[in-house]
Parts: sequence; C-alpha cells; structure tokens
Amino acid sequence: MLFSRKEPQIARESSQEFLRQLVRENQFSGLDSEAVVVYGELLSFRVQRDYYEILRKKTGDPVTWESFLGLMQHFPGWVTASNAVLKYTLAQKSTGRFFNFHVKRIRLPADLTFDSGDGMLRSARLFDDTQRRAIVNAFFLQAEIDYYYQLRGRRRNYSWEKYQRDLGKNQRMWRAVDLAFRDGLLRLDFKPGWQAGLPETKDFALL
Repeated sequence: MLFSRKEPQIARESSQEFLRQLVRENQFSGLDSEAVVVYGELLSFRVQRDYYEILRKKTGDPVTWESFLGLMQHFPGWVTASNAVLKYTLAQKSTGRFFNFHVKRIRLPADLTFDSGDGMLRSARLFDDTQRRAIVNAFFLQAEIDYYYQLRGRRRNYSWEKYQRDLGKNQRMWRAVDLAFRDGLLRLDFKPGWQAGLPETKDFALL
C-alpha cells in the first residue's frame, strides 16, 4: 500500500476534498476486484428495484421483475436516470453517521433475484468496470473514514497512516469496517432519490 510522507489534513467539513486526496494517493484499503463486481451488481439491482417497487405501488400493476426489466430496455434514459439516483443517494449518505460499526450479522433481503444462468443479480447494466470500481470503492472509503473518526475520538494523536496499518493487521477492525460497509449497502434506500425531482428522472416521474 502506498502512503505519502505527509498525512492529509482531515476535517469533517472538507470530507469531499479529503476523499479526492485519498483516492489520488491510494491511501485506503479498498476491495479486491471480485468483491467490487458483486457489490456493484448489488447497487445496480437495488436502485432499479426501488423504482420497480414505486411503480407497482403507484399503478397497482402486478408486473413481474423480468417484465419490468424488459420494458425499461425501451427507454433510452433509463441507465442515465438510474445512475443519477444512485449517485444522489450515495452523496446523501456521505454526510453524518450512516454506517453501523456494531453490526454482527448481515441479512440479505428476500427480494434479491438472481439469473439462473450465471448466478448474477438480474438487472440492467448501469456502468462499466471503471465506473463500478470508482463507485464501490468510494462508498467503502467513506466507511473507512467514518470508522477512523470514531476511533480518533478515543485515541489521542491517532494518525490516518497508523489507522491504515492497524486495519491491515487487526482482523477485528477490518471486520468492523467490512460489515458496516455491507450493511450500509443493503440499507440504502433509493426511493427518495427517484422522488427527488432530479432532471435525469423527469421522464420516469410520468410513468
């Protein structure tokens, strides 16, 4: 792992710049490529599934998930709208204390629908590999940062560099961040994003 000689200055009000600096300098633990694919698929599924639930409730139409995905293929703005809601929702959760570092067990929701062929979550493809890596790692990094703030409040002169070394050696610390991250992914609610009046979603507000 690469570290700069100078620790970044960290302030809650400048977390966006801090995120950009950490990504540039590769100062976070991150996830392996296989995990990124799985979590990216989960994000894609959840943002589309939440719109599906809104549509079914609004229209009373018992359309199946497969039929819904087939319908959305005919709307050229679907991918753009879904990405906009995804980014909006993640941005809303980047402030405040969203992550729960005391969670002990992850429970998968019952509505996950997998393809019988490749076992992947069944949803429209929203982003390429580079975009997926950036989105997933940014959310994981936010979990790392929030945990660091929590620990720094109890440990005097606790540097980010020391924190990163501890994450690499201490299984209990790593598991706390990992479980909080995965729990956070499953607790994300994209419905407010679909109803927030984003310009990219205007065509789907009429459905």
